[in-house]
Amino acid sequence: MERRIDNGLLKRFIAGLCTPEEKELVNQYLQQQAGRRHLEELLRDTWDASDEHRISGGSHESWRHELWSRLTGNEEVPSMRESVKRFGRKAFFRYAAIWALLALIGAGVYLLLWAPQDQPLAGIPQIEKANPYGRRSLFDLGDGTRVYLGAGSKIRFPRAFNGSRREVELEGEAFFEVVRDTKKPFIIHTGEIRTEVLGTSFMVKAFDDGEVEVAVATGKVRVDRYANGKRVQQLGVLTAGQQVIYQDALRSAETSEIPVANLMQWKAGKMVFSGTPFGDMLEEIGRNYNLKFVLEKKQLKHIPITLTLDSHAPFDELLNSLSIYIGFSYEIQGNQIIIK
Repeated sequence: MERRIDNGLLKRFIAGLCTPEEKELVNQYLQQQAGRRHLEELLRDTWDASDEHRISGGSHESWRHELWSRLTGNEEVPSMRESVKRFGRKAFFRYAAIWALLALIGAGVYLLLWAPQDQPLAGIPQIEKANPYGRRSLFDLGDGTRVYLGAGSKIRFPRAFNGSRREVELEGEAFFEVVRDTKKPFIIHTGEIRTEVLGTSFMVKAFDDGEVEVAVATGKVRVDRYANGKRVQQLGVLTAGQQVIYQDALRSAETSEIPVANLMQWKAGKMVFSGTPFGDMLEEIGRNYNLKFVLEKKQLKHIPITLTLDSHAPFDELLNSLSIYIGFSYEIQGNQIIIK
């Protein structure tokens, strides 16, 4: 079995909540090296957050025996030396991850596995602003922070920032001019990525393509990746004229320079492309004009394009200019543009 099961199924298995079919699936999964590695990763992430949760010693012991029985089918929990004699060296390594789990129970990992995670904005009434394709918007948050929200984007935020942090959730792209407050950091959540500032201006782009971009116009910004409520990777500490691009599939981040003028032009309603692949450029134009492009001329997809377009320009004029500049023909079918 090559498919990686999700954390939820693995946790239900440990908790004894699986169906017989699910139990058999996980049993097979844990016989593989990839499955045992997955369990170890889950334990490692949980261990990082274990200081706040404890469980009584008596509960530890009874639960340890129950868990061992569930995972191995044996009632008694043997020592490592006994298990080598009883099950053989091969089985010893098979159960190594299980011993790691049992050892971590003393730190309260059992509770942590099913404890509610620190969800951003949980329990706080939210306002949501969403732009359809073809429209941008400008508005202020309760603290005076100004948001330039891009087309096809949405943001959630509380009516007032009453806690110790100012937190918002973003899907899509937006430029922020954050009012400075040293006692209340401003945090933007985009999936696993958190961007934290005190007072600055910067842009965040996080659509559903697995890539997050953060670029700074003024001040300083810190960008981190979180997992299970715990910071696991610092992606960068950025100052004016710097950007970081994070690729989720590779778990990698690259920092580079970016002209601040590009950010200011986007804020002013421009579409700015700097070495942008032609296919990506079409996606952004499509969001701004609520159109869909079909790229039949595949050789154009990765050609880097550097230019600035007015997002308010009549689309037919823009498309005609692009066709001459880049060299393609096109056909319009309703709201679909076929590039040939």
